[in-house]
Amino acid sequence: MTPTLAGDTFTPTSQMVTVTNANGTANFTASLAAPSITSLSPASGAAGTPVTIAGTNFGTPQGSSTVSFNGTAAAVTSWTASSIVALVPVGATSGYVVVTVGGVASNGSNFTVLPLQTSLPTNAQVLAAIEKVNYYWITNQPNAGK
Repeated sequence: MTPTLAGDTFTPTSQMVTVTNANGTANFTASLAAPSITSLSPASGAAGTPVTIAGTNFGTPQGSSTVSFNGTAAAVTSWTASSIVALVPVGATSGYVVVTVGGVASNGSNFTVLPLQTSLPTNAQVLAAIEKVNYYWITNQPNAGK
C-alpha cells in the first residue's frame, strides 16, 4: 500500500507519522514524492510564450508551488497534477525549467529562450509592398488599360 498526502505542502518534506489503532502503534516516515518533468512543449520560445510542462507529482491545486525558467519565476495559467502551462518570463535565459512543489524541486528540463522579434521592415520593403498592392489593384479594375 502506498499512502497519499492531500494537498501540496509537506513541511519539512519528510515527516514522522505515528498511527495507533486497536492492533497497536506503528511509526513511519512519510515523504512528499518529488515532482518530475517528462516533457516541455514547445522546448523553445520567446518571452510570453505559453509552455506546457508534462510530468508527475505536481499536486493540485497549485498553492505555493512554482515554476522557474533558469531561475526566473514564471506566471502560471493552468495547473493540474500532471500538466502545467506557464509563460516564459521576461528576462529569462536559456537553461532548465524547474517545478518546485512543497519545497521539493523537480528534475530540470532544458528550454531555449529565443529573442523577441523586434525588427521592423525597412522603408524600401514597405514601398515595394505598396507598389505591388497598387499594381494589383490597378491591373484588376474592370476598365484597366482602356
